Order: sequence, then C-alpha cells, then structure tokens
Amino acid sequence: MITKILVAVSETSADTVLESAIEVARTYGARVIALHVVDPTPCFTAAADFDCALILDILEANGRDTVRRIADVLDAAACPAETRMLTLPVASMNVGRAIASLADEAGADLIVVGARKPRWPWWLAEDVAADVRRGTDTPIQVVPREPATARMCERGGVPAARKLSRAA
Repeated sequence: MITKILVAVSETSADTVLESAIEVARTYGARVIALHVVDPTPCFTAAADFDCALILDILEANGRDTVRRIADVLDAAACPAETRMLTLPVASMNVGRAIASLADEAGADLIVVGARKPRWPWWLAEDVAADVRRGTDTPIQVVPREPATARMCERGGVPAARKLSRAA
C-alpha cells in the first residue's frame, strides 16, 4: 500500500510530474512530499570571478518561488502534502542521490520523477532517475516530460476535433 509519495519537481517538469503524483495520491489516499532540489554545481563549474554568494542567493530565491508554485498546485488539488527545498553542497552529492536519501529518510513508498530531457551534449545531462534507482530500493515512477495527450496529438493519435480544441 502506498501511503507516502516523494515527488521530485524541477521547474521544467512541475506540471506533468505533479499531475501524475496527485493522481496516484488520490488513488491510494497517500500523502505527497514535494521536493525541489537546488543544485548550484553547474553555475560554479567554470566560475573564476563570480560572486558565489550572490549566485547561490538567486538560485535559492528561484527555488523558493518554485516551491510556492508547487504548494499552490497541491492546495488547489486538495491533496494532503508538504513541500521541501534542498540546496545541494557544491561537491559530494548529486540531485539523484539527494532524492533517494530523502525518500529513505521520509519513508516514502513511491518516488515520482520526470524523464530525462534529451539534449546535446547528452553526456553533460544528469540522469536523475538512474541516480535515484542506484541510491534506493523504493519503487520509482518516471513520468514523461509532456502529457500523454500532447504526445498522441503530435503523432496523430488523437481525433482532429480534439487537436483543434487543444490548439484553441
């Protein structure tokens, strides 16, 4: 039985990942723990003459805004939930390991994460879901980056009337 769902939410995956987590939570009557991880590492990899404290402040302010938007979505859905933000240290931890660690700490029964965004150069993109899998035994649900209806519409799988109503 699923009683706690940890949903890892980034700015780019918030809508689809939250939608999926809320649906599962309603099905099982589970509580959602929404987590947004602030990772300053990419900003500092080539930093030579930056004000690191200022950059970190901006990243955390953006993270707090993301967490507020997540909380608003969960409140509107009347879903029992809590929101958390975690700022990673600059070394020794990645987003996937942080999610896995928090899932174990919170006793989550399911972890919901967004699918990896394909981009070039692909070797620079962190595969968060794979890192989570390596860090915990908790089951993981990987949500596609876009809703299924949007993918079907692009591939011609949805009737034309539905395509028109979506485009309007």
